[in-house]
Amino acid sequence: MTAGPRLVVARVARAHGLHGEVTVRMIGDDPDRLTPGRELWLEKPGVPERVLRVGSRRGAPGRLLVCFDGVTTREQAQALTGGDLSVEFDAADAREGEFYAHQLQGLSVRTVTGASVGRVAGVAFLPGRDFLEVEQEGRPGTRLIPFHGDIVKSVDLARGQVTIDPPEGLLEL
Repeated sequence: MTAGPRLVVARVARAHGLHGEVTVRMIGDDPDRLTPGRELWLEKPGVPERVLRVGSRRGAPGRLLVCFDGVTTREQAQALTGGDLSVEFDAADAREGEFYAHQLQGLSVRTVTGASVGRVAGVAFLPGRDFLEVEQEGRPGTRLIPFHGDIVKSVDLARGQVTIDPPEGLLEL
């Protein structure tokens, strides 16, 4: 595998059973990125980066169970818990109107009325919902903005802008 830009496609949630299987949470909507034979990078703070090859996969996209070649015990599977699984990023793979979390970093965030909210610092992939992490000038930390169609109205990579329509009070929290 080459070492180009990477796209995080899943996170190892926990060990499953006694023979090295893990539960993974998909980030995005393409479970085919975890097909048998596919190589992925495991990135986990404090652990040397390594390449894993998918041996088998079963389950539905919401709850995938994966075995990696060479991971055969529960202890080995537990060592993967919390790690991000990534593939080489190729912008040519993106469909029309599609974008990736790393492409949002640094974009300005404005309301539909044009008011500046801040800049995207990242995307938090939390159980049940994803959030934009937005830094605001003069305010410490980041603000979490739910990332769904009722609030995030548009993402314009060419203009470097995310437009939101926040419900009353969201920006005052």
